[in-house]
Amino acid sequence: MYIKNSDGEVVRWDFYGGNLKGIMKKIPYLKKLGVNALYLNPIFEARSNHRYDTADYFKIDSVLGTDEDFSALVNELHKNDMHLILDGVFSHVGRHSQYFNYDGAYGKHNGAARNPHSLYFSWFEFDHYPDRYRSWWGIKDLPQINKEDESFQDFIFKADESVVAHWLDRGIDGWRLDVADELPDEFIQGIRHQLNHFKDKVLIGEVWEDASNKVSYNTRRKYILGDHLHSVMNYPFRGAVLALLNHQKTPKQIAHRFMQLYENYPRDIFYNLFNNLGTHDTERIASMLHEDVKKLEQAVAMMMYVPGVPCVYYGDEAGLTGGKDPQNRKFYPWESVNEASYQIYHRWISHRNAQKVLIDGEFALFYDENIFGIVRFNQNEMSILLLNLSFVNQTVKLEQLTTLNLPDEQLQIFTKLVRDVVLLPHTTEFITK
Repeated sequence: MYIKNSDGEVVRWDFYGGNLKGIMKKIPYLKKLGVNALYLNPIFEARSNHRYDTADYFKIDSVLGTDEDFSALVNELHKNDMHLILDGVFSHVGRHSQYFNYDGAYGKHNGAARNPHSLYFSWFEFDHYPDRYRSWWGIKDLPQINKEDESFQDFIFKADESVVAHWLDRGIDGWRLDVADELPDEFIQGIRHQLNHFKDKVLIGEVWEDASNKVSYNTRRKYILGDHLHSVMNYPFRGAVLALLNHQKTPKQIAHRFMQLYENYPRDIFYNLFNNLGTHDTERIASMLHEDVKKLEQAVAMMMYVPGVPCVYYGDEAGLTGGKDPQNRKFYPWESVNEASYQIYHRWISHRNAQKVLIDGEFALFYDENIFGIVRFNQNEMSILLLNLSFVNQTVKLEQLTTLNLPDEQLQIFTKLVRDVVLLPHTTEFITK
């Protein structure tokens, strides 16, 4: 929670708790749900409660715990075959950080805003020293970094003791790069090269659009050309699901949108997209679906069937609602979990985890005016998801359906499976052979 003044500046932050020990305590809950990896928002020292205003990249925020707590969390996660990804915020820092030090909290003569001879001075661009400076999207609390600066690149990823290397050495399993559009391709490539010195580490970028043809700041980006990002957050997936279930677009339009992404992305990227129904930057999925439980089940089922990595925003499985930030960042309701919502997530995550074909199987789609279906298949098995988007009972026959990307030999099996399947209103079903 935070309070803004008439100029849109935050004048009060409220802190309500939640820490690394708390996450460790909830590992049994996460395992029961079926989770095998955690992606955390920033955990480094900062002034705000969201911590995207980094103050010290090498220090865990004391609100969250200690270095020892962090090591214990990493070890406990790995013991439970779970992974940890940290949020790398490298486009900007906090105004009240040791690097900028606007208010002198880190010493009267330390930081770029206090000393033009500071080691960090070249990181920033001042229009009038020290009170006018380039900031991220005009937010004065977030001084913008010059990512072309050699000393900043050394600090973040080039040096042996860089930020990226330090936390990889501490055992994390990868980085998610905040606002990847703000980072030059060469900067992202440098981080990837540092990751390549470690085994089985992942680099994910925050990109809101189709990253295969993204143009930002008049530059065609190289996100997915092999030596930059392993994958990106799949916000187009979320948009397509909401448009389908809220009847803003037809099944045909959504099928073609999914196939467009499928054709645009290299296979390894497409099968590792971070598919999400919500994040800390979006309205809650329950609210966007008007708290319709049947639609929620359809959305979750789609997330488990479309190739990629299903990502559950904390509390979605508990039925949290909320609009734009900060309403979408409510407490986790440990004492009042929505059981219907929880069972939806638990059931479909379990279903996905039990079927390898949903992880690496081939991908096809089918639809008519009121039906949307996803087929996952390999040489040995096939799993089919059928969504009834209408308010009436339906008998589904192959003759009614249009199929995309389904080979002839698989089409014959598909024909036998879906012919004369009766769907009740809003029913979501899966068929596995």
